[in-house]
Amino acid sequence: MIGALAIFASVGFAAVCAEVDAEHLRDNDYIESHTSRAAQRAYFFLAMGISDWVWVFGSALLFYAVFDQVLNYLMGKKLFYLGETAKTDIFFNKHKWLYLPVKILAFVFGVTLFFI
Repeated sequence: MIGALAIFASVGFAAVCAEVDAEHLRDNDYIESHTSRAAQRAYFFLAMGISDWVWVFGSALLFYAVFDQVLNYLMGKKLFYLGETAKTDIFFNKHKWLYLPVKILAFVFGVTLFFI
């Protein structure tokens, strides 16, 4: 039961972070530094690890699995749209065949880590 709540918290956190980023992007407010965002996300992942250290990785994997898709949805883009700015998007634009399997594996392993 607690693992399921942690999954919902992780996915919810990713959705809230995506909404904040979408607000900035809709206002044409380019995000110059990701330092504060990275720190906030790291603190969340570490907090998730208080109960069990593997939850740090589970929450990080779930965040990775859903953040981009929620952001794309909020921005009115295709669910698996790849931009041209983020380093991960640049990589996956060169290796598109890898994108969906990596996202699926991140989601599956992320969920699994909350139940081992």
